Amino acid sequence: MQQEIQLAGLSCQNCAHHVEVAFSKLAGVSQVTVNLADSVARVDTQEAYTSDQYQEALGPLPYKVVGLAGGN
Repeated sequence: MQQEIQLAGLSCQNCAHHVEVAFSKLAGVSQVTVNLADSVARVDTQEAYTSDQYQEALGPLPYKVVGLAGGN
């Protein structure tokens, strides 16, 4: 399944890379791509995660999960 996570606080390609690395560490995630222009991370995963779980995965990074779509 694919989930789309709307993020706030992304300002550069390095920010996008940090998000990709953080989300890639979640169990069952096979691919993460971040579109910097629309601040959306697309996560291919075997497990449906919640907004809170994605936020927790970001740890101390200064980015905020502001929306979540997908999971079916």
